[in-house]
Amino acid sequence: MRCSTLQQLPAPPAGKVGWPWTEESRGYPDLMTDGTGWPRISIVTPSYNQGEFIEETVRSVLLQAYPNLEYIIMDGGSTDCTVEILKKYDPWITYWTSGKDGGQPQAINQGFRRATGDIIGWLNSDDVYLPGALAHVGKRWSPERRDDFWIVAGVQYRDESTGQTGVAHQEPWYDVADWVKKEAVLHQQGSFWARAMFLAAGPLDETQQMGFDREYWIRLLASGYRFQCAGEFVAGCYRLHDKCKGKKHILRMRYEHLLGVQRYLQMDAKTFRRELQALHKQKAYYLVRLSQDESTPRMARVGLLLDAIRCSPVEITHRTFWGSLLRAAVPDYQMLRDRWRPVQ
Repeated sequence: MRCSTLQQLPAPPAGKVGWPWTEESRGYPDLMTDGTGWPRISIVTPSYNQGEFIEETVRSVLLQAYPNLEYIIMDGGSTDCTVEILKKYDPWITYWTSGKDGGQPQAINQGFRRATGDIIGWLNSDDVYLPGALAHVGKRWSPERRDDFWIVAGVQYRDESTGQTGVAHQEPWYDVADWVKKEAVLHQQGSFWARAMFLAAGPLDETQQMGFDREYWIRLLASGYRFQCAGEFVAGCYRLHDKCKGKKHILRMRYEHLLGVQRYLQMDAKTFRRELQALHKQKAYYLVRLSQDESTPRMARVGLLLDAIRCSPVEITHRTFWGSLLRAAVPDYQMLRDRWRPVQ
């Protein structure tokens, strides 16, 4: 389908101005400059209770003015205003559904399986695309690259609590070891790749709820695919807010990132042992930190600490480990410690 225009879409809520409320991308002709049709781009948005953000996300896709768009939204059964917003934009969305699912990676997988585009990407329901992003992607497409087309553009970021903003351009991280030693990052909001790659490499790992994106990127790299850094444009913008995984579950996310890296490390034996030891130390650190979450059942917290020892036995020599173990195993530990603390 061709993207919508401002005149076609519902009016924005009161007080909303600028992109994508009162501004739209410039129009594009039905055919590209060489006379061929634009490649179909399929965008999937996974959603769950992001009603305060999702309308902006939807409009940022629909107002791209791209001539060959397929937009799919997979909602996990939101109980806020999300469904009402999706009904509002129903005529302009290719497909959407709302019902209980197995989490974000499953929702994305289901959307990609329904997609028919030459190029695919996903945009989370609290992020937005910037004007003309999809046209930039479409112009770089060529039929010869239909099996390995993959570009990653720059992204903006905005911290909702501090107001800090900035732009992050993609770097060429092609060595899997870089994702351990240099904490490599791939910007999902700026990532677009051939649907043929998804069919060949397999779906996102649904056993991970926090680190599935990084595991997927590394799997593509380990399979021999290489992305192109599209430095000439900034494709999207992501928010940092109190409810997003990047803040709310940062420890679990970083731990799952390490699990994803470990699967694809391929080095000579000596280097592998050294890198694997460093990775296990990082895993142990995050397991100890995760065990300090008092909302987790006590026995589960103890289990995390035992896993930390399995990863790196040296953890047992650290005071932080024993303090975490006492907090997890001894009811009212903090109260007892305060009671027996010497009077100053």
